[in-house]
Parts: sequence; structure tokens; C-alpha cells
Amino acid sequence: MKPDQSSDLAVTLTRKSAQPCTADEALAAIDELAAWPVLQVDLSAIRAAAQLSGHATLSFWDALIVAAAVRIGAKVLYSED
Repeated sequence: MKPDQSSDLAVTLTRKSAQPCTADEALAAIDELAAWPVLQVDLSAIRAAAQLSGHATLSFWDALIVAAAVRIGAKVLYSED
């Protein structure tokens, strides 16, 4: 997780949420997320997403999420859809 993302999340969790967290709770959530693997989007990931979206009924952006999950070896992928 990049520093600007961590700071945005901290502000959202402690001030903008309907049920704000304490600073300690926000830091615990950030620490937990920081342990997750992060994939840098590169040309290879973009190519994989473009190919996948061309062969499946996925938008490019959804295909990029799937391609990233495959590359990091994710066993489960959650979606808001």
C-alpha cells in the first residue's frame, strides 16, 4: 500500500465514515492491508486484461483485477458485483 493510499484510508476511516474508527483501529486496518501482496500494473498485466476482456464478458477494468489476482496466486477474489 502506498503512503498516499494509507493516509487517505486513515482519514476516511477516522473522519469520513458514517461510523468513524479510532486512530488505533484505523492503524490496525492499515497494518493488515499492508501485509497483502501488491501487484504493480505493468504492460504484461494490461495485455492479459485486454485479452481476457476480449474473450469474456468482462470490462477491461474487471479483467485487470482478475489478471492481477491470477498473477499473485489468489485463491479467492471478492467483488462488489
